[in-house]
Amino acid sequence: ENLKAQDLYPLYSLRWQIEILFKTWKSLFEIDEVQKMKQERFECHLYGTLIEILLSSMLAFQCRLYLHKIHQAEASEYKCIDTARESLPHLITAAETGVENVRAMIRLVYENARIHGGKEHRKNHLSPFDILGIAYK
Repeated sequence: ENLKAQDLYPLYSLRWQIEILFKTWKSLFEIDEVQKMKQERFECHLYGTLIEILLSSMLAFQCRLYLHKIHQAEASEYKCIDTARESLPHLITAAETGVENVRAMIRLVYENARIHGGKEHRKNHLSPFDILGIAYK
């Protein structure tokens, strides 16, 4: 199907969401920086990093969903993943001390994402929520 340039641009800009995820992996998790090591150690390090990315992403996307549903706010993928990544050691400690502490820690992560995770909009540029027609404040 042939699309006009003005119809294609919004779709093309959504592609940048994927680029942001790769940028996040490189910036926050340093997935592109590997020292020389034995293969077994590399695999262990890679799996650990991928688990950290998975847990951080899951928590971050839940934060973003919560912020959208409760506060009609669009949150930055990068900022939310960074907030989630920084909270992982605290969540592990909370998990060792009880379920209520985990809940409290997750609430703290959500609140932190709400305060510090807002997406900054560039002048005259549509956000992914704008392109997809999702309402937000």
